[in-house]
Amino acid sequence: MIDPARTDELNCCDEAVELGLALIVDVSMPEGASSGSRSSAISAITRNCLALATIVTTRSRAEAEEFASLVPADVRTLALADPPEDAVPLAQLLNAFRGDLRRARMRGLLSSLPQRWLSQRSPLAAPWRMFNMARSIPLSWWLTRVPRAVAKRLAARFRLAAVKLSAESPKREPSQTSKAAQHSVAAMPTTDANRQFASPTDRATSAQQWAGIVEQALQQAAKASLKGTPLRVNVLVLMDLIQDLDVILPIVERMRTDRRFVVTVAITDWLDKVSPRVSRELLARSMVPLVIAKKDAVSGLEPDLTRVNAVITACETNHPAHRVPHAVVRRANNRAISTYTLQHGLENVGLTYFEPYPDHEGPIEIASSTILTWGPVEKLPAEVSPTVRARCFAVGTPKPPQPPRVELPLHRQAGPVVAVFENLHWERYTDSYRDAFIQDLRQVAAARPAMTFLLKPHHAGRYLAKNSHLLADAPANIVLADPTVPPWEAYTAGAIIGSVDAVITTPSTVALDAARAVHPVAVAGYGMTLPVYEPLPILTSASSWLSFIDGVGAASSELQSRLGEFRVRHVIEGDAVGRILDRIAADVGRTSEGKRSGQKA
Repeated sequence: MIDPARTDELNCCDEAVELGLALIVDVSMPEGASSGSRSSAISAITRNCLALATIVTTRSRAEAEEFASLVPADVRTLALADPPEDAVPLAQLLNAFRGDLRRARMRGLLSSLPQRWLSQRSPLAAPWRMFNMARSIPLSWWLTRVPRAVAKRLAARFRLAAVKLSAESPKREPSQTSKAAQHSVAAMPTTDANRQFASPTDRATSAQQWAGIVEQALQQAAKASLKGTPLRVNVLVLMDLIQDLDVILPIVERMRTDRRFVVTVAITDWLDKVSPRVSRELLARSMVPLVIAKKDAVSGLEPDLTRVNAVITACETNHPAHRVPHAVVRRANNRAISTYTLQHGLENVGLTYFEPYPDHEGPIEIASSTILTWGPVEKLPAEVSPTVRARCFAVGTPKPPQPPRVELPLHRQAGPVVAVFENLHWERYTDSYRDAFIQDLRQVAAARPAMTFLLKPHHAGRYLAKNSHLLADAPANIVLADPTVPPWEAYTAGAIIGSVDAVITTPSTVALDAARAVHPVAVAGYGMTLPVYEPLPILTSASSWLSFIDGVGAASSELQSRLGEFRVRHVIEGDAVGRILDRIAADVGRTSEGKRSGQKA
């Protein structure tokens, strides 16, 4: 039973359900409360409610309809008449519920003490890991968010006191007609078995209905097991590379609003240092990341997997660049924890790209139990091993198709902006390829001085940023967006793609991102065989650069057709994030059922 005007009481909702206790919600608002506060309180309750029983008291048809539209379809909703307070022993029932909750909480705490204090994240076992988490939070967050939260809490307390004073002030006795309306429930058609609206009845019958439902719910709570798998899926999301955030963030954002999941985001101390954007984006969404030492993750000390049901990584293979997620995933597999890795690029090593790597011997292996691909599994290359193919599940790409348009830190000019992306640090490129790419960029920029050529190096490789001498005496309309320079650190490929007129790139996922955003895009080929990028324009000389750029303004239907064909080849359309969440929930649910069946047997 929760007073919706006291948001502090909402914290017990999920805890009570995890302990197997029924939750009874009374959403009647005190008189004098505004409609806005009523709506926000109902939304807060239904968002946190995983109830075995929900009681709704309504004073008008409008309140009943409003609540019915907000309550999730899988939560049982009973709309009963509002009984007189002296007819129902609410205080005794509430004390019984809180007593059950306190006893269950104490039993759960005592049973988990050994596990808590022997955990690797225990303050006795590893205090420095708690320090790593704290130091990832910038001082600006403490100086702005914490005072703001305190101010909001004080304001809420003040408003609550004002509401109580107004409720205690003497009021004129309502008419007989208003009394009847106050203690009745509007007859509404029910389209769902969980939606039950009681017919208007007298006050004594209403009191009996209330007492019966509450006693039934408390009996269910007494019979519920306090052991077993929790109702929510505890998910650990691990990031170690700079580009991981782009594919992971949409999933984390959706999970935070999905009642089936509890999410913990872990990042390595290396990532926290080289890319402050990752922590900044997470903190902006009120998610404080768990910072773990890279060496501890490789050695198996971090992160703690004790209460984890599923692990998600953005990129996981046995390649040296992915050793952190690979080590964590293998440790999770040994504990029978469901593991998931995402296709992170158009040419994904071990999945869609199979050229040999000079710093890795032997085949590329993926340890995750499920590999979430962008396109159909049957269209994966023939080089994919049967064991890898059997673990693939097609979902699409979690990245949004239309990146937002932002204001780039460029000087205002009348001409269009062409974004040029490079990942020239990759071993697949020869010196002649790199020389031709740089030379043609300089020549084309000189030939089109009214245009701005925004040169974006790979966020981690930064080939032209590290070798800036190759751009010496380059035309002034070439702007280098070095991600280590503060004005450009926050601008990822997606942000730039949505804010320019055309895109030219070396072979990269940028080509697919631009095609999904319906932006003209061409790929620099220079003698390379690039069947993956067909039928996009392949640039081989300065003249082909100019031909592509000059044709952008014409809005060629042929180019649009190429973009559409390219998208269909590589990405399944639809809600990729929803498919991912449904798959994880189903897998963990089956695993939990199997464990329970094994225990019973």
